[in-house]
Amino acid sequence: MLRRMELVASGLDLWIPREHFLDSSTVERAVDAIAAGCELAHDLSIDSLSVQLPEAEVLDPAAGEAILAAAAHRGVMLADHRVCSGPPESTAAGLDPAACLSMDRDPVEDVIMLGSSLVSPRLSDLLTTGLRGPVGAPEGRLDLAAYRAAVVTIARERPVVLDLRQLESPWNAMQIGRQAWAAAGTGGP
Repeated sequence: MLRRMELVASGLDLWIPREHFLDSSTVERAVDAIAAGCELAHDLSIDSLSVQLPEAEVLDPAAGEAILAAAAHRGVMLADHRVCSGPPESTAAGLDPAACLSMDRDPVEDVIMLGSSLVSPRLSDLLTTGLRGPVGAPEGRLDLAAYRAAVVTIARERPVVLDLRQLESPWNAMQIGRQAWAAAGTGGP
């Protein structure tokens, strides 16, 4: 269907709650889900799977090895979207600006810090109210021009995912976000 519509899937999200990796009764199912996600990504010719993994020091080493082996077997990069203090140890990175802003982090600085490990940059914003909002909204906190400059410099070959999760009107947010992203690249509307 994607080919018929002349579209290309640029990534796949698999948001498994962090606690499922830490609970012995659910960790096997979480690992199996990531393996299945890697298989689906491979079948759809998608090179990255966006996940949120727990820190290596709290993840069962056997589970961590199984996750990395599943990704390597299918040739899929795991884009870890946890907001961290540095590039992930053995996976690629994803970045959600709204999540960074909610933790009082600067998404532009995080793009620079992640460098070449950034394979799944997202486009999202956090409003001054503390809720996610459309990119380009007047009450948004993201410095869109600086973020765009950082992403297109550091992750030049990677698609940017317009994240519409938790927005009241995703269709309107998509239109506003696309216009704002384009305007940020030209220096104005």
